[in-house]
Amino acid sequence: VAPVEVITVLGNLVNNAIEAASGSTRRPAEVVVDLLADGTDLVLSVSNTGDGLAPDRVEAIFVEGVSSRGPGRGLGLPITQQTAAALGGDVRVTNAGGNGWTVLSARLPGVLAVRSPKEAEA
Repeated sequence: VAPVEVITVLGNLVNNAIEAASGSTRRPAEVVVDLLADGTDLVLSVSNTGDGLAPDRVEAIFVEGVSSRGPGRGLGLPITQQTAAALGGDVRVTNAGGNGWTVLSARLPGVLAVRSPKEAEA
C-alpha cells in the first residue's frame, strides 16, 4: 500500500547495517533481514555484527546530523524514523549490540494490502 515508504525504511536500515558490519573488525561481517506480516502491519528487523552502540548513542542515532562516520552523514536513520512515524509506526534499537548483534526494528502499520482468497490463489 505504501511501497515508497517501505523501501525508504527498509533501504536505510539495510544500508546502515551493511556499513556497520563492514566497518567492524568482527568477521564474518553479517547482516540479517527479517520481514514479518502482522495483519496489515509490516514488522522489519535488521541485525548486524558491527561494533554495536554505546548506551548514550542509542537515541542519538535518530537525530539528524549525528553520525560516527564523519561529516555530512547522519541523515538515513532520522529519515527512516520520520517515515515510519508518518505512517503511525516507529523505529527503535531493540538490541544495542551487547551480544554481538545490533538490531533495529520498525513497525509500519497498515502498509500491507489485505488479499482476498481468490487473489491469494492466483
